[in-house]
Amino acid sequence: NAGLVRAEHNNYKFYTTGQRAIKTVSQSLADLVLSNSQSTYRSMEAWRKRLLGSRWKVVHNGVDVERIDQLASVTPPFSSQFEGVTIGSVGRLVTQKNYVRFIKAFAEVVNRTEWNVRFVLIGDGDQRDSIRAEIGRLGLNGDVIMVGEVDRDTVYAALHRFDLFVVPSLWEGFCNAAVEAMAAGLPILCSDIQTLHEVVGEEATYVDPKTPEQMANALLELIKQGPEEWKRRGENARRRAFKHFTVQRTAEAYAESYLEVAH
Repeated sequence: NAGLVRAEHNNYKFYTTGQRAIKTVSQSLADLVLSNSQSTYRSMEAWRKRLLGSRWKVVHNGVDVERIDQLASVTPPFSSQFEGVTIGSVGRLVTQKNYVRFIKAFAEVVNRTEWNVRFVLIGDGDQRDSIRAEIGRLGLNGDVIMVGEVDRDTVYAALHRFDLFVVPSLWEGFCNAAVEAMAAGLPILCSDIQTLHEVVGEEATYVDPKTPEQMANALLELIKQGPEEWKRRGENARRRAFKHFTVQRTAEAYAESYLEVAH
């Protein structure tokens, strides 16, 4: 017998009325609804959870950790002779990812630290011009590199050239970018939101994403900790990624779910 599996991948608090209506129809028809995190499920309305009943379970996203390792020796396009700390981030340049506020925080870091720092941002989206304008307004044109959208191999190569990784998102359903950075052994500074606690775990530095000053203070503290502490935290993050978030683990969970509804 054929069955229908539906997958949910983002926080329900930020869907439009139309999007919710479409999801309600598809969920009503589904034999099983998969959520990419506990947080995604918890963000659903109480009535939607009653509608689903027991027809749901969590299957976390997975990343290709072996492919990330294989690209450690590849040189990304932004790579150059740079003596200092490279802070990186990968994401769509949209409101959800909160990069305009982070640029404000990074400006404080540049002004308040003796370290030579740069911020490398990979991705594209409708906030690209707003981010560029903020970079120019704050005099950061020489300190921020906007790489644009690139293929996954280039992203994975870039991760190995970062010292620290930031995820300043206002909300997330899961955040593959954070897990890819963890798999590359990077220490993470990220937003103090439920999803990222679930995904990144104890080794992250958590900050209020709406407060640039708090982001700046936390990033300055993380920079001061230095390479040995970055390495320790990065290794713990990497172990977590390999234990919980491999693409093989996710594929097996999806296959089990399909078999479950097919019987």
